[in-house]
Amino acid sequence: MVNFDIGAAIGGDLHADAGMRALIRRMAQIRAGVGRKEMLAGRDPAGETVRYSQGGLNMTPFGFFHPSELMPVVVGNAKRGRIIRDPAKANYAHTIGSDGRAVEIRQFGESFGGEREAASGKPVSETTYCAYAGDAGLMLTFERDNEGELGDFLAVYRRGRPGQIDHYAFGMWIGGDRFPSMLTVERLVREREGAREIEWFEVSLDGKSGELELSVLDRFELTYRGGKCVDWSGGARKILFCSEGLKRQKPFGGANPC
Repeated sequence: MVNFDIGAAIGGDLHADAGMRALIRRMAQIRAGVGRKEMLAGRDPAGETVRYSQGGLNMTPFGFFHPSELMPVVVGNAKRGRIIRDPAKANYAHTIGSDGRAVEIRQFGESFGGEREAASGKPVSETTYCAYAGDAGLMLTFERDNEGELGDFLAVYRRGRPGQIDHYAFGMWIGGDRFPSMLTVERLVREREGAREIEWFEVSLDGKSGELELSVLDRFELTYRGGKCVDWSGGARKILFCSEGLKRQKPFGGANPC
């Protein structure tokens, strides 16, 4: 398995063009080194179980086991849903390893490849494979035909406290492009009792050359009570880089992720 640590890259000055480019190159390097074979290595089917969840659609293919509290709402305007028993009512099937972490996630929908999930009988539109190294996680999704021909997603993250992440990077690749066409990054800026402040970057770029087109920064504060997120707030957006001149960006407004 390729080393998927992005600590040094994500800890750089992402407000600057050079810092963001360094992270983009690191994400491209990771994506070039992993495929289905690498993500399946080391799995123990004998210790795996399957759980089903309902809801969480539009929040990328990870569903209930999405590592980020914030990204599902900012990107998909959706909550993560809930675990259910009936496969026929499920939107996702999650294969869980012996350590309790998801090793494979299948989202149901239209399937170009014709694959179906056994217990539910539903067509699988996207399959995500998960790998771990300590507190770091890597998630690779093959979209629609499960071969990555139409596009795929790569997410890299590291957890801090249980259930929370201290950084997360999500890239979307189209076809055989070397670089992601879209990159979303969140990282913990500071933490105090009952609250976490997060920097949020949204980046658009040319998937073939890796050249930046737009980089936008926002900040969010999540408020916790009893270990659970109960409220949040987001500030006005700031354009860090734009290849076509400054564009007006509206402050983010969406559902409460907590």
